[in-house]
Order: sequence, then structure tokens, then C-alpha cells
Amino acid sequence: MDIDGVLNSEAWLVRDRGPRPRIEDDLESRLVAVLLPLFKKRPDLKVVVSSVWREIVPLAELRQLLTPIPVIDVTPTRPDGRRGSEIDAWLLAHEDVEVYAVVDDETFDMEELVARGIVAQTDAKTGITPSDVERLGQFLDAVAALKTAAPKATAPKAVASEAEVSISPLAAEAAPRVGAA
Repeated sequence: MDIDGVLNSEAWLVRDRGPRPRIEDDLESRLVAVLLPLFKKRPDLKVVVSSVWREIVPLAELRQLLTPIPVIDVTPTRPDGRRGSEIDAWLLAHEDVEVYAVVDDETFDMEELVARGIVAQTDAKTGITPSDVERLGQFLDAVAALKTAAPKATAPKAVASEAEVSISPLAAEAAPRVGAA
């Protein structure tokens, strides 16, 4: 999960924060609250932070800042700097993770993840919305149902039947959006 454009909005980031802004002031508590129903309904759901924040804020502090969101890890930083390859590297190192989605406001560096239908793109102007959370929950539940129905031996590593289940239909040359634009 990204942070900027997901757990804060453009308007929030450009407001006057005084002479010595703190990183925690960049989180919009109302947007953290919008995301919480997703975790209440799915207690096993965890978050891996893919935001640039992971490069400046230690994991322990990220966990504290994002409480009550259950943060378990951060994606590695890769030489190519492409978030998509960093997310894939984390997934390859954690093969036991079968149900997942990527939540980000920018998709320019993760085209392959967008093509697989696993990116929930938020709008940076608003951050995550209740309709985004609802669509994300429906996607995760559908993938989990597919995983449960498919025998383990035949289930692929990536999201099961990504062609059958995606967060939103792919539009030609456009990243899928979660919720209404």
C-alpha cells in the first residue's frame, strides 16, 4: 500500500502545517478511518507498505504511525526504482501470500501489475474513499473464494484467475480505478 494519495489527499498535503512539519502530520486520520472497515471484516488482512515513506521512516515507526492498520512489512528498494518490481520482489520472497491487491494513486511504474488487474488506484485529490474500500473488499473476497475453490496444487502463485477477477475492468491504455472517478 502506498501512503501519499491513499491515506492523505492533495489538499491535505498543501495546507499550512507551520514552520516545523512532522511526518505524522501528513496522514489524514479521516482516511485511515475510511480504510478500517476493510480490516474489521477481514481480521487476517495485513499491509505491506510500498510508499516512499518506507525509505525515510523505519518499519517500527510506520507501524506506530499507521495504527490501527496492521502493517507487517515494507517492500524492498530495487535498483530500477520501479514500484511494480519492488512489489513483485516482496511477493516472490513471501510465496505463502496468495490473496493480495496493490493500493496506490500512481501506476506509471507498475504497468505489469495493472495488466494483471490487481491494482486499486485511488485518486490523489481525495485519497481513499468508502467506495474504493468497498470495491477492494469485494476483490479480495472474490480472490479468496477462488483460492478456496481451487486445489492448492493447481493454484498459481499470483492472484488466482486474474483474468476472471480484477479490481476493475482494464480500459485501453488506462490504469483501472477503484470506485467512481
